[in-house]
Amino acid sequence: MGEKLRSTALLTGYGFLGGALLSLFVLVPGPIRFVFSLLALWLGIRFFRANDSIARRIGFVVLALVFFCLNVLVVTMILFFRDGMATAP
Repeated sequence: MGEKLRSTALLTGYGFLGGALLSLFVLVPGPIRFVFSLLALWLGIRFFRANDSIARRIGFVVLALVFFCLNVLVVTMILFFRDGMATAP
């Protein structure tokens, strides 16, 4: 049971970190955003080398996308509440 919990925690951690890096890629302007993209790619390659299971690989991609959407949603909500509704140009 301990090994299964450890692998689930690692999968969730990698997924959250991948989602956070993708969120930073989308939200940060300028050329530094590409550093976050390369870090996300490096993290994915590292995870795929360590895990041969197709289910874990699919889980990593799904969790990274879910955490990406949640992070972008939270940041958007915070900016909306802080600045108010954006006006159209």
